[in-house]
Amino acid sequence: MRSPLSQNLLRVLAGGLSFPVLLTVKLAIAVPLVEAPRSDGSGRVLLQVGLARDFEHDGSHQKIKRSFKFYKRGAEQGDAEAQYRLARHYYFAWEVEQNLPAALRNLRLSVAQGNAEAQGLLGNLYQRGEGVEKNYAEAARLYRLAADQGDYYGQSSLAYLYEIGEGVPQDYEEAARLYRLAVSQDEAYAQVNLADLYYDGTGVVQDHEQAARLYRLAADQGFARGQNALGVLYETGKGVPQDYAEAVRLYELAADQDNKYAQTNLADLYYGGDGVAQDYAEAARYYSLAAAQGYATAQGSLGYLYERGRGVEQNLGEAVRLYGLAADQGSAYAQTNLGNLYYDGNGVKQDFAEAARLFALAADQNYARAQDHMGYLHEYGEGVPQDYAEAARYYRLAADQGRRNAQANLGDLYYGGKGFEQDYSESARLFGLAAEQGHARAQNYLAYQYDTGLGVPQDFAEAARLYRLAADEERAHAQTNLGNLYYDGDGVEQDFAEAARFYALAADQNYARAQYNLGYLYEFGKGVPQSNEEAARLYRLAADQGHANAQANLGDLYESGKGVGQDYGEVVRLYGLAADQGHARAQNELAYLYDIGEAVPQDYEEAARLYLLAADQGRANAQKNLGDLYYFGRGVDRNYTEAARFYKLAAEQGYTTALGSLALLYNTGKGVPRDYEEAARLYRQGAEKGSAYSQTGLADLYAEGKGVEKNTAEAVRLYKLAVDQGFTRAQRKLGIHYTYASGADRNRVEALRLFRLAADGGDDKAQYYLGLAYVLGRGTSKQAEEAVRWFRRSADQGDADAQYELAKAYRLGAGVVKDDTEAARLFRLASESDHTKSQVLLAKLLEEGVGLEQDYVQALSLYRDLAEQGVAEGQFGLAALYDRGLGVEEDLAEALRLYRLAAEQDLAEAQAALGKAYLMGRGVETDAETARLWFAKAAKSYRRR
Repeated sequence: MRSPLSQNLLRVLAGGLSFPVLLTVKLAIAVPLVEAPRSDGSGRVLLQVGLARDFEHDGSHQKIKRSFKFYKRGAEQGDAEAQYRLARHYYFAWEVEQNLPAALRNLRLSVAQGNAEAQGLLGNLYQRGEGVEKNYAEAARLYRLAADQGDYYGQSSLAYLYEIGEGVPQDYEEAARLYRLAVSQDEAYAQVNLADLYYDGTGVVQDHEQAARLYRLAADQGFARGQNALGVLYETGKGVPQDYAEAVRLYELAADQDNKYAQTNLADLYYGGDGVAQDYAEAARYYSLAAAQGYATAQGSLGYLYERGRGVEQNLGEAVRLYGLAADQGSAYAQTNLGNLYYDGNGVKQDFAEAARLFALAADQNYARAQDHMGYLHEYGEGVPQDYAEAARYYRLAADQGRRNAQANLGDLYYGGKGFEQDYSESARLFGLAAEQGHARAQNYLAYQYDTGLGVPQDFAEAARLYRLAADEERAHAQTNLGNLYYDGDGVEQDFAEAARFYALAADQNYARAQYNLGYLYEFGKGVPQSNEEAARLYRLAADQGHANAQANLGDLYESGKGVGQDYGEVVRLYGLAADQGHARAQNELAYLYDIGEAVPQDYEEAARLYLLAADQGRANAQKNLGDLYYFGRGVDRNYTEAARFYKLAAEQGYTTALGSLALLYNTGKGVPRDYEEAARLYRQGAEKGSAYSQTGLADLYAEGKGVEKNTAEAVRLYKLAVDQGFTRAQRKLGIHYTYASGADRNRVEALRLFRLAADGGDDKAQYYLGLAYVLGRGTSKQAEEAVRWFRRSADQGDADAQYELAKAYRLGAGVVKDDTEAARLFRLASESDHTKSQVLLAKLLEEGVGLEQDYVQALSLYRDLAEQGVAEGQFGLAALYDRGLGVEEDLAEALRLYRLAAEQDLAEAQAALGKAYLMGRGVETDAETARLWFAKAAKSYRRR
């Protein structure tokens, strides 16, 4: 019998750095006689401290007393070394009563002089809160001071704080670095703690050989923890060849130092007869030694000896007591044995829930027998909710330790690829091992392998034979699988009714998979009358046992209201249960609810998390949806490259909408190099699948001649295909084409109809174009009120063009009561979207004080921004302010420069202003001819408007 912790002792043994113990290790290291204590005092002080250290290391009572006197004298003279060593005397009560205040006072004096050992000891007191308030951060600071001086205790202690994340951010890499520094000084604790990191692969690459090397270094120093840990490696053959004799030798060395872990491990070997002759009495003796130190594992193992009467007289009461003591300390072995008593009702009242609680505690510590028991409880819902996913997880852990039931369940996982890499050959091997022992469930699983040809040659006849053997034993699994053969017509004539009969047999045994399968038959009316109500009932039975497909399908019924009342709360709950088991479709469906805020608060981050889970399983719609989040920056930072990556994953599966989205990125050069030909190729694939989005995108390329030869007729054809599907953007685009086309293609009546269709569908840009049609009388008579109505709808959705047109309507009183204040508000809204025309008019209103308070400074700022962008109206407005000295000091030269810039862009107002300047000699010499030329240009520019 091996202790349940024997394979997992290393991290337990690592523990924390115990200062008194570590200090003892430090004292055991000889101090070189040539080393001078740190002191700023006289040679007399150095001699006294040196003598004191010699006396202290001599160890005799009288000499320790003398060392105390020397240290006290040196400390009073300000010697840092003496202060530190005097503090130790006060702390450990060496020839003086313990005096923590005095110890702390001398430590602080020594620390103030930079004594590394004092820094380490004071840090330890802060770490443990002894004599001072516990303060990990202060402990870390002091350890770091010591570590920076190369003090191995400071290095090792600071490393430990980094390892556990107290006082400093948890950082295993930094812990390993500091441990290495201490290891370089042969510090045993650091050797063991660093070995622990290598053993677990925490902060370093896992390396059992390196762990063994470090444990050996500590063991060779006589360090019991190192001896015991190295013994574990020899026992388990990790990092070293398995060698029970060497394990026994090392355990004995540590056990002789009263190491309770080694005593327990040695007792385990005596119990099992590994490396020594089997001897229950000797096992009991070693367990007792460790149990007397309160070690839970030893208590549990000793309890087992009392339960069975091995090596001691049988005593169930003592066994229960010892199990209880150990279980309360977290011993998996004791928890499992005590759980067995509750499960069987032996010595205690039968209580499945209490058994499950104890098994779960042990299973969480990777104890195989408890994992097997927990798997059983989860499978059959005894003491815990029935949950096959949980059962599978526990079975897998136990199977690795050779349990027959677990082998069968592990085989199931291998052929399902659940929880680890799929391996059909291994699953067949495991099922065979259990089936050879007459394990009915394994017979069923092996039959499934033959059924599917996974890991063995496909053989439906053999599958049916094995299924029937197990089915005759009323194995629900086999009944369900035989039903599957009838459903598919494999090896037997297809017969949905017979399939339903076998599913029903298994479902009557409360077997979730059969309930789900039978529910599916009822949902789709195969072999049974169609009944959504019965389907929902059966799905619910399976879902309540944790069957992910059933949870997802029942969620579908609640979403559609088929067989149950529509209930999005239930939809969210069921999808969530399935999603938690890794059900990709449920993850995507639940993510979508979070995405759109249906039945749950809108939460893009949660949507992104769930989409990613499903996308990683290859679910195309989740990949597309996650790509959308990256495209729009919802729940994740906007990242066109990531959007493209996920769109590609979905597009490679032929997912239609992803083709269009990926094409858009190639069209715009976002996240991928701009490539119109690739965009056209992807749009065409989507268009051929009937995607209105792709049809519209491809039509745009034909209309513009990008990536394809320009072909207006083909563009119109594609727009029409999308229009026929009610795609609003296509309606708008085709409407624009009919509006601005030349010759016979122009059809503004049809354009109006299309704009209205898109506008009624909520397309803000179509609403703008519809309003514009009513303003200009395109395809209809001019109707200012109708124009205002559509501009308002578009503006309310944030369309800057519509805000601009609506502002103009308010400014002119066209279709609405004239309202300069509202006009100014709308111009400002559009300006915030960088709408140039709105910015020009807003600046004009600010300049004139119309609709808002006159503000030349704001007007000047707007004009200047526009002018710097090369906007002629901005240049002219800014010039006018310089010309008149409004909001800025008058500057005719600057005004003329700006007028000229605007005039060169054929702005009539600027040309006229230049003509006036030359005519009147304002800022320039009077020149009637030049004035005439500019006035002529202005007149021509006005006529072109």
